[in-house]
Amino acid sequence: MRSYSAQAIIEQVRIKYDEQSCGNNEMIVCPDDFDMETIIMSNISPAYRFVMLNADLSMLEGKQIEEEYKITIDDNLVGHLQLPKDFLRGITARLSSWDSSSSSIIEENSTEYRMQSDPYACGTYQHPLIAFVHTVKGKELELYKAKSKEDELRSFVYVPLPPEDISIGAQELLIPDQLTEPFIYYVAALTATTFREDVANDFFKVARSLLGLEKKKK
Repeated sequence: MRSYSAQAIIEQVRIKYDEQSCGNNEMIVCPDDFDMETIIMSNISPAYRFVMLNADLSMLEGKQIEEEYKITIDDNLVGHLQLPKDFLRGITARLSSWDSSSSSIIEENSTEYRMQSDPYACGTYQHPLIAFVHTVKGKELELYKAKSKEDELRSFVYVPLPPEDISIGAQELLIPDQLTEPFIYYVAALTATTFREDVANDFFKVARSLLGLEKKKK
């Protein structure tokens, strides 16, 4: 995991444009009525969200939740974890009684979620499962299931939202090493949609290929 300033990201994107220009023997120049740096800055957060939400779990690194973060366990031994405000994507969670961590996160409108009301088909501390749900209090994770009501949260790792002020260069962005290249290519692609659709398509293709999305599409 490395930290990148907005300026460092801009420089990396410009390198991709230079490489593309060399490969095509044609200079890629942003029209005079566009400010390349401003366009790149505006696309950093959208690119980060796309890459982090679509990357395979094996490529992700995340943020460990604070130790004092508490969960509640209901009478059915389901753990309830209120999500932090900067939550973007869950990576793994574990209760103190679970035999292993779980990265299986299902949606509340899925068939798997409906199975959690079946005592013989639901997740257990031996075969844990996590559900992403919406409540009146906000978004939370349901953890199936605890071994007892005394269970505690052992770990929870998630991908945080990008800083709101990354677009003005006031913060830095943490990017897993495996995702640096697809992220930079995706920023370049989004930027190129403003003035060069053909170049944008090339960059999108490279970014998706590095993420393994082209294979999935086939």
